Amino acid sequence: MRILKIFLFCAIGFLPFSLIAANAPITYAPVITITAPGPFVMPITVNNFNDISAITLNLEYDSATIAFTGFTANSVFGSAFQVGSNPGTGGSKKKITIGWFGSGVNLPNGSAICTLNFTYVLPNAGASSLTWWDIGPSCEYSTSSGVLVDTPTANYYKNGSVTFPLTANFIADNLSPPKNTTVYFTDLTTGGPTAWSWSFDRTSVLFVNGTSATSQNPQVQFTDGGLYTVTLVAYSGMLSNSTVKAGYLRAGISGVWTGTTSSEWNTLSNWDNYLLPVSTTNVIIPVSAPNWPVFTGNLTLGLHCATLFLSGINSRMTVTGILTIL
Repeated sequence: MRILKIFLFCAIGFLPFSLIAANAPITYAPVITITAPGPFVMPITVNNFNDISAITLNLEYDSATIAFTGFTANSVFGSAFQVGSNPGTGGSKKKITIGWFGSGVNLPNGSAICTLNFTYVLPNAGASSLTWWDIGPSCEYSTSSGVLVDTPTANYYKNGSVTFPLTANFIADNLSPPKNTTVYFTDLTTGGPTAWSWSFDRTSVLFVNGTSATSQNPQVQFTDGGLYTVTLVAYSGMLSNSTVKAGYLRAGISGVWTGTTSSEWNTLSNWDNYLLPVSTTNVIIPVSAPNWPVFTGNLTLGLHCATLFLSGINSRMTVTGILTIL
């Protein structure tokens, strides 16, 4: 019997440590999607939180995107629960440090040990990872019996993130520009875009002043008149979002005859801005044109156009009916 007891003692003594030591709780940083800039809360939740008497945690975040403003601890921990913000691993990275020491505490699975208060810094500041910084004792739990097993780290400390929906948007400074003049586009995409792709439904577009279709804020000239549909695709990492503004701007000067297609007054492409004159339009016939305008029927100034101006002695126009001035 004595030999058997010695054998059992030796066998137990050589069991792997992980089979006889207690495991640490599983700690979760949240995965949050923010829909607007401003304050938000970040619960730090746990599973298997049994008889815990000491907590040390460090959670790294990007302070250029979100700013720490305070915390609320679970009331079971009392006033000894402490949270602070400290420098991180570099750049705009910072660490939230959580610390507590007291009597053994039990919590149901999914309970929050605390809620961290943050604010989203800018409407287009991008996303922030939430990464547990576990270097030796920088993340650990203890009971009255000692430090609990928490390796491998990924099994015990679950990272999270704060992300923002990528929503493409833009404006142009002139929605009715003359041809061959510069229009300035401004990107208004939210969600931290890092790349852009601009396109138009027509080929008569030039990017100028060193900008291109991949610039954030391109400068564009339109070499032909008429309506242009503009599409912007914005990218952030693996995410993309697009917006299409159909007939967003009309290039060309209202009422200027070009005659590039025919002599027909009612053909849109014969007008500089691809728009037929109306009662308020001042019509200008240039000194030269590939085709001179022909108005079929009776033309009434004040009805079919506001005024009619022939720019030079060679300018011509035909009205097949009666020309009336109201």
